Amino acid sequence: MGSAIPEPASFRDPDSAVFYADRRVLRGLSEQGASDWRKLAGTDFFPRLVDEGQIVRTAPYQAEAPPGPRGEPWSLVLEHERIPVVSYPFEWPFAMLREAAVCHLELLLAALDEGITTKDGTAYNVQFVGSRPVFIDLGSFETATGPWPGYRQFCQTFLFPLLIQAHLRIAYQGLLRGSLDGLQPADVRGMFGGLRRFKRGVFRHVYLHSVAERRVTSSSESVKAELGRAGFGAELAKATVAKTLKLVRRLEVKRSGTAWSDYRDTCSYTDDDATTKRAFVEAALAARPSRCVLDLGANDGAYSMLAAGHAEQVVAVDGDEAVIDGL
Repeated sequence: MGSAIPEPASFRDPDSAVFYADRRVLRGLSEQGASDWRKLAGTDFFPRLVDEGQIVRTAPYQAEAPPGPRGEPWSLVLEHERIPVVSYPFEWPFAMLREAAVCHLELLLAALDEGITTKDGTAYNVQFVGSRPVFIDLGSFETATGPWPGYRQFCQTFLFPLLIQAHLRIAYQGLLRGSLDGLQPADVRGMFGGLRRFKRGVFRHVYLHSVAERRVTSSSESVKAELGRAGFGAELAKATVAKTLKLVRRLEVKRSGTAWSDYRDTCSYTDDDATTKRAFVEAALAARPSRCVLDLGANDGAYSMLAAGHAEQVVAVDGDEAVIDGL
């Protein structure tokens, strides 16, 4: 095997690290990480969600693998199916972020049924294959022993951005880009002053979260204890996740017409012009089938959908969030 290239974003978890070798996506696991993997692989929910496309397809790597970052051999190495196009939460419109949040919560509910939780709740653990969210961080699964450890991260990178856009119509993308750890509870609490704190989901997940955080130290054990007293103990973890899932599914953004959402009705093309352009684009696509087509300035996505008939993957990009949400 060729030399390994570590994934720069995979450094926080001492029991799991992603690296690349010979165009393969590999994950090295410590002894504890390997034990967690064996328990995960033996569950009913894991192979089912892999087959349904909700969790990235993964299997033990059979060939010799490069050593860990300090030269020690990994206890076990896994190989992940490669994600065709990598994107990030600060690039996603509201509907994509919401679907990614639903993906995480649904698989967490299934995992909790079999005594497993996710130690992380970050939105960066989800990618998209086409329009389908896929959970990629297999190192996040561990035995459930108390409150959900990933709750704070989930709020900061999923729930808080969704709440401020749904309730305040504040775009979250710039805020997430400026802080990869997500939005801080105290900062979000400041956005929901007065009666705004009683908007759906805000008082429990923002206001009480901020108050609890001010009363505890930064250690994870103190946070776990405080969350346990607030009703996030092991016995209520599943009910809490189910309620959060219900909340996320109900969040929505009310949009009016934007510059490009009505593009087909407002553009300057005549019907003949549009027909000529469509025929030209389709002929060009048919002459050179591609694995991936990038449509920059997709507008209403008409040509993205046309390209889908001639490529394995189409990525539609537009500065107007409303048109991407509508695809």
